[in-house]
Amino acid sequence: GSIVSNKVINYTKTPIRRLKFIVGVSYDADLDIAREALEKLLRDNPLVLTDPPVYSHVDAYADSSINIALKGWATNEHYWTVYKETLNGIKGALDRENISIPFPQMDVHLNNVDK
Repeated sequence: GSIVSNKVINYTKTPIRRLKFIVGVSYDADLDIAREALEKLLRDNPLVLTDPPVYSHVDAYADSSINIALKGWATNEHYWTVYKETLNGIKGALDRENISIPFPQMDVHLNNVDK
């Protein structure tokens, strides 16, 4: 029943597959440096294809972070290897540039509080 009612994607139909990572960075971060650090992480991996090229863009201005979409391409054969290596490298790549990955938080302001 779920096969009939859900969308099925045949990833073996084409020889390459797009990688996409959404990475949240601090609102204090220099977005150009953050994007370059993330793109370099993919470009430096020999299993990532050079054509189409690696690229990134701001995906969203979220509650606690600016979300960057990082995209690249790999062959189907190497997709999961590249995916896992990239996930393992994202924090280090941003740490080297002193860019923090924020966690959800909320500021609470109390007004007219009696002392």
